[in-house]
Amino acid sequence: MGKKVREVLKRVKKKHVTKQAKGPRTKFLAREPYELGDGITQSLLSSFLTCRRRTEWELEGWRPVGTKQAIWFGSLFHSLLENLCIQIRAGGIGPQDADDFFEEFIEPWIKKHTKRASFDSPKTAHFLAAQAKAVFAPYCEYWEEDFNRTWLETEGVFDTVVDMGLHDYRLRGRRDGIEELKKNRLRLVEHKTKGQIPEKLSDVLLFDFQNLFYLLTLNVDLTTMFGKKYKPVVDVLYNIIRRPGIKLKNGENLKHYTERIREAVTKDSASLAHYFKRNELIYPLKDQALFRDELKFQLTEFRMWRAGTMHTFRGPSSMCMPGWTCQFIDACAYQTMDGYQQNGILFEELMD
Repeated sequence: MGKKVREVLKRVKKKHVTKQAKGPRTKFLAREPYELGDGITQSLLSSFLTCRRRTEWELEGWRPVGTKQAIWFGSLFHSLLENLCIQIRAGGIGPQDADDFFEEFIEPWIKKHTKRASFDSPKTAHFLAAQAKAVFAPYCEYWEEDFNRTWLETEGVFDTVVDMGLHDYRLRGRRDGIEELKKNRLRLVEHKTKGQIPEKLSDVLLFDFQNLFYLLTLNVDLTTMFGKKYKPVVDVLYNIIRRPGIKLKNGENLKHYTERIREAVTKDSASLAHYFKRNELIYPLKDQALFRDELKFQLTEFRMWRAGTMHTFRGPSSMCMPGWTCQFIDACAYQTMDGYQQNGILFEELMD
């Protein structure tokens, strides 16, 4: 555990004061092994609870060669919504400005990620941009009320030390948004891009691990975040944007492809409801207390595993494709790291 983290833990042990951060420094896992003092994100803990072998490879820095387009579409749309909310807070923008806003946003985004060699080919960035542009303006028109919401935070990185009894834990993550409601209430906002929406999603969301993890840290953070007294947060807006499944035809240019997707999205009210779905959720404080009790045991298991007192093994094969495909199926199936690179960065999703 680093000296800086030890100082934070000592300072917050009794007061539960939250340490806020803009983003972590770059830590290449192949050169600097993960330490418990680096913190724990919900994605890291979820991975551990699903499959310890996968988590071990992730913490060793192994990543598959190439990145799936679905992941990059989600990253692009998150960045779009972050910048849109910033502009809404500044004022002077409405849903009618969506296409102009997109054009100003997209070229710097493409240049940034092309320079980083994020994509297998620069063509991939323009393909993703074509899909996102087709969906973005209809999204803004469909959720016109978003332009009148009070956004207190967008894509905020948190770094929160929480007392879990025997041990303090450094919990980290990035919240998509925080909205101010009436009567001293706040609402957590989470954006998701999905190709498919499971039938029982609304029921599963009532005990969603990520939402509850973020609510826990948010409620610890409340006393230091906004300089105003708010009620404990129980509200979550779960915002789903369906990723277009329409294929690019042979010889089709991207402009026509964008127009064709937009026609499908805006065909009628049923089509719009198909692409844009929201769940307004309430997590009672008693449910949050139950989650905190469960989390304490899960964090204890993770601590013991990192200390070498618990074994590493693969999770059940049924967890390899639970709505998405695990990136380490080939490694497990063929016992080889061919097709993988050890170039992973710790908590890359938290970096600016």
